[in-house]
Amino acid sequence: MRRKSYTISIIAGVILLLFCVIAGISAWDNRIENQFPLWMDFDPKWRTDIDPDVELVFAGIDFDVQKPSGEKYDDVLIVIKIKSGGVASGAPETYSVDYFYEDQWHMVWDQGAKLSVTEYHDGTWTFPVPAGLFAKDGKYRMFIHGLGYCDMDIMGIESANG
Repeated sequence: MRRKSYTISIIAGVILLLFCVIAGISAWDNRIENQFPLWMDFDPKWRTDIDPDVELVFAGIDFDVQKPSGEKYDDVLIVIKIKSGGVASGAPETYSVDYFYEDQWHMVWDQGAKLSVTEYHDGTWTFPVPAGLFAKDGKYRMFIHGLGYCDMDIMGIESANG
């Protein structure tokens, strides 16, 4: 009888240990920094090339746009307003997206390659980002190098995807 209790205790302990390991792995995988393609603490020194003559306004997101290759991405729609008219003086080369978490900005995606656009004028422009980049509700901002920032509050995505 005593041996049977001992065996049951060992089995229960092993099951509990396995449960804890699985829970730990799950918690590690669900950490905020693992939910984005990139996670870097933001340094303001990275973003000094802002054109004071340009205003950027978030106009929306077209989700799941399909490239000819079949790959999907999301298009961020940004209205570019040039206060003096004409074109932006410093054409941007790249753009990136930040996410606000625990009172700090974190870069969650960087376009990396230079754009082929040489100048911007007033109007709505599209900026492709990886599909699902905005799957987490919260405060985002897009930085278009040479132009400036655009704040984006994304709400309701998690409940729509859940």
